[in-house]
Amino acid sequence: MRRLRLLVLLPAALTLGTLGCAASDGEPLPTVPRLGLVSNTLDWGTQMAAMQRRSRDLGAGWLREEIRWNEVEPVRGTRRWARTDRLVASATRRGLRILPLLIGTPRWAAPDPTTIPTDPRRYAAFARDVVRRYGPDGAFWRANPDLDRRFAMAWFELWNEPFLPQFAADRQDAGTYARLVQAAGNAIHAAHPRARVLAAMEYEWKTPDGTFRRWVRDVHAAVPKLAESYDGVAVHPYSPGAPIGTAAAGASKDLRRMELIREDLRTVGGPTDQVWITEIGWPTCPQRPACVSRAQQARYLEQAIRAAGGRYRGWVRALFAYALFDFRPASGEPLREGAFGLLELDGREKPAAAVLRRAGR
Repeated sequence: MRRLRLLVLLPAALTLGTLGCAASDGEPLPTVPRLGLVSNTLDWGTQMAAMQRRSRDLGAGWLREEIRWNEVEPVRGTRRWARTDRLVASATRRGLRILPLLIGTPRWAAPDPTTIPTDPRRYAAFARDVVRRYGPDGAFWRANPDLDRRFAMAWFELWNEPFLPQFAADRQDAGTYARLVQAAGNAIHAAHPRARVLAAMEYEWKTPDGTFRRWVRDVHAAVPKLAESYDGVAVHPYSPGAPIGTAAAGASKDLRRMELIREDLRTVGGPTDQVWITEIGWPTCPQRPACVSRAQQARYLEQAIRAAGGRYRGWVRALFAYALFDFRPASGEPLREGAFGLLELDGREKPAAAVLRRAGR
């Protein structure tokens, strides 16, 4: 996941609609069971509702939103739910479901928010309390009877890309993540019988000493019967070019990587019929080959949606496009990191926005 940054937009940018070079309508796209956007509307402050409306107008029925442990529990033992309450209430009023990403370790538990806790019990308690509040029959819904409780959170994603150093404080470790999934997954299941868990899976990962290994196999080797603690997998099958490339390009470098992940899941007894693409996208910027053109971004997104609803129909259960908006990367970051948006910095739509809208009809 590339970290989104809060933008301050002119009011006009919130209602630009299809200004710019939006793609024309083409033939109908296949249905994806859950079509969403990584919008991070929690960080938009007073513009949260406007960003949720933009997301909905682009065809998204789901938002992937971070619920950060370090913000909910900055002081050990004290929960602060006000911001996430506003997020859930606003999304529900706009007919948007939320896939919560449970992430971020408080400073009292670790020096860096990207540290995956070696003792996962406190993270598990946080996950349990998120379910008790926002899950089926949760306290939030009982306190807000005017809101449609059919929008209660049902699936919960545990951490983001734990196999990458930037999301594991440079100490990525399959065993540490496996124990987190076991503890949090069991806590979530105990909190409500209808609550379901997504674990982050990848085909290959690189250990801190530079060795390439198989992630699915390693996490399940670390914790026997780990598959009993989660219900589906979250994957991020990014590719530098077309989502399904040539045979020479290699299946591990594009959307076909999901097939390899699924083969490993079958080997270890993991779930193979609940694969959620919780991020996928292509950056648009002048740099080549780091970025693609706006027309290519649209074409590749359409190809990914067609694959999810066609070739992978029956086991790919969701697709979340990354991301809603472009942003300006921090100093020293590659230009491509801020160029994945379906919307330009000024709010104009890229052609890929029209693709998502067609898919969401």
